Amino acid sequence: GKRIGEFQMKQRVEIAPGITLAYTLDDFTDPWRNAETVILVHGIAESGEAWRGWVPRLARHYKVIRLDLRGFGASTPMPLEYDWSIAALADDLDAFVTRLGLTRVHLIGAKLGGLITMKFAATRPRKVHTLIVSGATVKLDFLAPSVPEKTRRMEQESIRAWAESTMRDRLGSGMSPAAVNWWVDLMGQAPRASVLGVYRMLPGVDITSDLPNISAPTLVMTSTNSAYYGSTEVFANWQKTIPDSELFLIPGDSFHISASYPDACASKAAEFLARRAHS
Repeated sequence: GKRIGEFQMKQRVEIAPGITLAYTLDDFTDPWRNAETVILVHGIAESGEAWRGWVPRLARHYKVIRLDLRGFGASTPMPLEYDWSIAALADDLDAFVTRLGLTRVHLIGAKLGGLITMKFAATRPRKVHTLIVSGATVKLDFLAPSVPEKTRRMEQESIRAWAESTMRDRLGSGMSPAAVNWWVDLMGQAPRASVLGVYRMLPGVDITSDLPNISAPTLVMTSTNSAYYGSTEVFANWQKTIPDSELFLIPGDSFHISASYPDACASKAAEFLARRAHS
């Protein structure tokens, strides 16, 4: 498949011996303003490129950093035996924030990135201005029945075959064939060892107990009609346990809303940031 075009050079920072995280900085803020930083954290088999459609809406007022998680994008690949955990990925994010010399940031996470940013906000409250979670949930035991078939496809066919077979569920019914193909290309490039390793971790993930410890103003976004993570009531039930949080429903049937409805999501995120960044 063709490579996904990057429209900017990646920068890199070493967060631990031999572990480098790549990222893109999009900054169209006024040079005389001391603009705050928003870090965007992607989901499984993606990279910072997943957030492309959000950048124009946010980068005029914030320094926007699109991170590549360890094992993905241009960051250090992980061996198959690497022991993935949400806590370790939150530690990576902490090391990244520290290496960049940032004291407090705004966090936006989608899918797996939503779990990482929620874990980070719960465990490092003083480092987070606001938190926005887009198309993520907090307990993944419901994935257990589907993991064997998905991992079999990854091992016997390819990451691309897995991405292709799951993409319509992910993106919903409204995406054009060209858009679906682009996402299959992006996710199909992900290193197999990283995707398999993360999938091994997923059924055991549960950050429910962390949610009451999130003190930052939080926006939780999901779509009105995606059955993938369960009903909107399921979302509302855990969202309400985050003390200072709001739930926003995007009309549609995609669970990967930041990919399927980037303009609607980014506009809502910008509105939330303008209203809550310093409340």
